[in-house]
Amino acid sequence: ASGVMLDAWVVVPPGFPWLLAPFIYFFGINFKIFKILNVICWTLYAAVMFVLARRYLAVRTAVLALLFFLSSHFIFIFKKNVLSDIPFVFFLTLSIYGWIMYFEEANLSTPRKRLFLGLALAAMAYAFFIRWAGISLLIALAVYVLSRGKSKKPLMAAAAVLGAAFVVQHLIGVSGSHYLEELRWPWHEW
Repeated sequence: ASGVMLDAWVVVPPGFPWLLAPFIYFFGINFKIFKILNVICWTLYAAVMFVLARRYLAVRTAVLALLFFLSSHFIFIFKKNVLSDIPFVFFLTLSIYGWIMYFEEANLSTPRKRLFLGLALAAMAYAFFIRWAGISLLIALAVYVLSRGKSKKPLMAAAAVLGAAFVVQHLIGVSGSHYLEELRWPWHEW
């Protein structure tokens, strides 16, 4: 795989390369093998969407939604490329599932509630490690918690986890004039 560029604009958050690392370790740089990651993440995404659909819809409708996601033409377009879109959507959706289970299941025992909180936080952090757009989960969580009068402890935990993820990314070199530049304040342009 010659010609792989590592210019400053190509330096990306570490989450997607970490997902590719086992494939590189076992198969070398093989773009056909890398595409399997998209198929795996899309299948897992469809499974999470089925669980969410089953929670709110009839079984038949949830199965139809699952079939829709599994046969969507988007997967046939995106599986041709090695992009972070599908893994990001999977971790984003997994985090949303974790948050739904955490907040809506009042009857959950404390260990199960902690498990869903951990799932929500871990998936949210990994979505953030794949793309900065993962911060949207924190914003959505803040709106939900504040508008519904829920406990702010999960929101504080989420902010702490994303803060730690930001620090980790900065410490490993994802900062400065490339990837994190998207989040800079445009003071000098005003």
